[in-house]
Amino acid sequence: MQANPLSNHQPALLTVPAGQEAGLRAQVSVLIPASDRPPPLNMAAAGPIGQAREKAILDLLAASPATSWLGSAAPRWHMELSNWNITDSNGRTITTATSAAHLDQAAAAGSQKWQQILIGAQFRSGLAADQSGGGTGEPMLLLTVVVGIWLAEFSADHRADEQRHSQETLLAAMTLGEAYDLLAALTRCCADIANAALPRLVETSAQPREILIDLMLEAPAGLGAVVDLSKMNRVGRANQTQYKQAFKTTADPRGVGAPAYVPGVVDVAASALGEWLLQAGYREYEQPLRDAWQQLKS
Repeated sequence: MQANPLSNHQPALLTVPAGQEAGLRAQVSVLIPASDRPPPLNMAAAGPIGQAREKAILDLLAASPATSWLGSAAPRWHMELSNWNITDSNGRTITTATSAAHLDQAAAAGSQKWQQILIGAQFRSGLAADQSGGGTGEPMLLLTVVVGIWLAEFSADHRADEQRHSQETLLAAMTLGEAYDLLAALTRCCADIANAALPRLVETSAQPREILIDLMLEAPAGLGAVVDLSKMNRVGRANQTQYKQAFKTTADPRGVGAPAYVPGVVDVAASALGEWLLQAGYREYEQPLRDAWQQLKS
């Protein structure tokens, strides 16, 4: 894309103690319909307000792919999942909700590390500015979902291993498949919820033809400190700590029911993760990433 209206869009959705930098932070934003600017906060679209809006958002999040991913990932890391809660809302145009997974009591008793998975979602709705000056613009929605992962787990059962932690600087240890599952879940979450939320949060029956997906991935110590890439060859040692890319994807007119996009949202996730690996100098990642993609597509 030549111009990305979300290139500087980084809302602060996660609250963490000072100095506790996430090992991995992933942000996915979806602007629906695709536009050259996000919805203005001073142009509210007709739709539910206050508690009705907030309840609709909590219902959408509870049934989302991101919640399903967090619910399945949390037990693997000996964590317990909390419910979504509204943390900020002006009642009409912008609403933020958060959820988290914390160490369960047994795991917390034996660890001194601050281990959490935090997830936040922001819904921003409004009317697109009418460039002709002849009336109001069309309703639009910007949905942003952010996941931050703080883990210090190295043993085979995903528990903290203090001895190894004292020898290595790894912040987390995910497989490439787990990392792809996370990014695909976030991307599907944003695309699915944005489509479902648009007619529920604003009064419109239009089915947007095109959406904009913006992805940002950050690993301050490098991707290899978060994802186990030890079996892959690497060219150089460039510390590629961040990757950003925006995609426009179009609804397939042959689709029935919920829109199917071309390229598909799981394809977008695979493309983004593969490009980050490539730029960071990793090689021979294609087959493991393709295997994860095929497993999710099947």
